Parts: sequence; structure tokens; C-alpha cells
Amino acid sequence: MRKILITSVGTATSVGLIKALRKADPDLYLIGTDINQYGYTAGSMLADEYYQTVYADHPDYVAGICDIVKKTGADFVIPVNDTEIERIAQSGDALLANRIMVPDDSTIARVRDKYLCMLEMQKNGIPTPFQCGGGDIQIKRIIRDRIGVGSKGIEFVEKGQACSFDPRKQFMQEYIEGQEYTVDILSDREGIPLYIIPRKRLEVKAGVSTKMEIERNEALIELAKRVLAVYQIPGFSNIQFIEDRSKDYYFIEINPRFGGGSIASLLAAEGMAETFIELMKRRRDIQGNLDENLKRVKWNTVITRYYEEVMKENGENG
Repeated sequence: MRKILITSVGTATSVGLIKALRKADPDLYLIGTDINQYGYTAGSMLADEYYQTVYADHPDYVAGICDIVKKTGADFVIPVNDTEIERIAQSGDALLANRIMVPDDSTIARVRDKYLCMLEMQKNGIPTPFQCGGGDIQIKRIIRDRIGVGSKGIEFVEKGQACSFDPRKQFMQEYIEGQEYTVDILSDREGIPLYIIPRKRLEVKAGVSTKMEIERNEALIELAKRVLAVYQIPGFSNIQFIEDRSKDYYFIEINPRFGGGSIASLLAAEGMAETFIELMKRRRDIQGNLDENLKRVKWNTVITRYYEEVMKENGENG
């Protein structure tokens, strides 16, 4: 029986991953971790075994994960939160080294700073929104945190409105109105892509995709290949783009992890979850290639999400 440890099971991202892995292989034994106590997050009750941990930026976080691995005999660890991935990669812990599939810490540093990542994309000829300075500029702009998650911390600045920002922590770009896309990727252990699946974000609530369409968009697939030539990221990752009114695409960011809506691609792509499970077994001879795998995707599929409740009883009724 393979034992898989999944972190941050209090998030919709991890819950989606748990459900997809269960469907792909019901015999997997799933161990969950999160900062909440058992029963105070749904993911804790969807796992076979659960442990409460400290925050990822706590000095004892990595040691705590290692203790859980030793206690449970976990064969593989899937860190889901950005800070968790960074801390585990930076630790260089020998126990975790053979149980994870994440980029090296230098690659993580390059993609986590969204401003430096944008500059690297520009250097490699990949279109990005125009970078703006401060002051009174005659286009609508957005101010983004250099290190952040999703849409958190974004500020909108209207045309002609004077503004300033802290370049040590923030950067400013032209605002592009258009269709948002996320491209879900699964690569082998060397970072060679096995699946590249664009999905159109039809509805977003609180920064989370709630309605998505799987779209065979060759332009986005080719752009994703160019991004992946710059960053070799094993396992799951996702790239965000936006399409403007002229049907041109612009790179927004890349995340070296399973995405909040990536379960949509796992549902639509036959064999994708199973391939990831084989990669976790440290197999390097995964069969099939990108072109063949994309033939197995249910293109034009629409995926919608809904809430589901679980209950933990605390003591007897009085």
C-alpha cells in the first residue's frame, strides 16, 4: 500500500487532489496535514490519517513534516502551499529528498518573485503586460505584490490617477482586460511536459475558479512549452495567461504546484492522475508522450464546482 502525505488539506486545492487520487487509485493511503485541528477542516476527515502542523514559515515546520514521515512511513510528500514548497526545497533534507517532486530552490526563487519572473519571460521573447513606473500614466494599471498568491494584494489604478508603490515589495503593470486562462501541466521528474492542458476560467469567486472549460488552444500550448523551456519544473505546475481583445496572449505568472482548479484537468484528462501516481513511485520510464497524451483529453468539457459538507461530532448531545 502506497502512503501519500498531502499538506494544507484545509484548502480546496488539496481536497481536489485527494478526490482525484482516490478516484485514480482507491488503494492509496492518504495522510493529511494542516494548521487546523482534526475536524475543523473538511480535508482532515477525507484523509486516512491526519496530523496538525505549525505554519509553514515556523522554524520547526520541516522537522515536523519529517517526524510525520518517520511515524507514518509515508512514501511520498506532496506540499501544496507555496511557502511549504519553498521551505521543503530549501531544507535539502535527505529524508524528504527522495519523497518529493518539486523544483530546486533556485528555480522556486526565480518564479516566486513575480517581477523577476516577468523580466525573465520578456528576455525570452514571451509576451507580458507592459511594466509601468509610478506617477500619472494614461492607461489603467494594476499594482501587484512581487511575492504573493493569486489575486491577493492586487490594487487597480485608473487611467490618469497618480500613484506610487514600493518596488522592493511591489511592481506595476498595464491592466489588460480579457479572458483569463490557466494552463495545467504535469511533467516528468526531469521537467519534460507529459500533459499541457489549457482551461478557460469562466467564473471566479474569491480568487478560486468555480466554472472552467477545457480548451485545446494550440497557441497557449506552444506558449506554455516556451515557458517550460525556461523553467524545468517536475510534477504539477500551472501557468496563467490573459487574452486581450486582439486575441493576443500575455504571460501572468507560473506556479510550481498543483493549482486551485487543476482538478478540472485531472477529471478531463484520461490517465493524468494515474501518470502522476506512477511518477510518485519514482518511475522514470513513463509511457506515452505529450502529443499522445493530449489525444486522450476530453476537450471542450465544462467543469463546475459545488460545496459539500462533512460533520465531526464533539461529544454527546446534552
